[in-house]
Amino acid sequence: MSSIDDKLEEKVEELLPELEWKKWLSYETNFEKERKAKLFQKRSGELTLEELKEICKYKRSNIFAKLLDFYQKGTCSKDEELLISDFMSNHSIEEIMMAKLTYEELEFANQEITRLNKIPKQELKERIESKKEEYDTLSMVDSYILHRIISNFNHPRKLPNKEVFKTKSDLQDLSTEKKYIYVAKPAMYK
Repeated sequence: MSSIDDKLEEKVEELLPELEWKKWLSYETNFEKERKAKLFQKRSGELTLEELKEICKYKRSNIFAKLLDFYQKGTCSKDEELLISDFMSNHSIEEIMMAKLTYEELEFANQEITRLNKIPKQELKERIESKKEEYDTLSMVDSYILHRIISNFNHPRKLPNKEVFKTKSDLQDLSTEKKYIYVAKPAMYK
């Protein structure tokens, strides 16, 4: 067998992108629920430009989650497919995942990812396949872990992964930034 065939055998089939995107776009954290409740209580004239952009981001996430549902059912028009494709190519699922998980969840996930990466490849591949079958019922943390493990499995990095946080302060910085991400960095979610 050639080395190309060996490399192909080592790969794990990726999750369907529409499954991941739909799950993460439709998921609302407690922070988002509270924030939406506050924003939707205000009259439109009382909202700042940043708050209006934040409302648009929430509505856009809901629209694309519904479009992805139509896409999965095969009832999506070509124009809607193009909108989905454009959205997915201009946004990062990893950034959305990290923005929706708490500091504690990210810390736990990174510890679990480190632990799982030490498992022999064949055993890890079997675990990945079993988790993929129950993706719809996985918690958000487990979904994030699965995404990262598949990525690490299929695309091993020689350099340290920048997304793995080494210190508590790195995670605290992300957590603090996350609380204000929708106001300070709304362009990330356009």
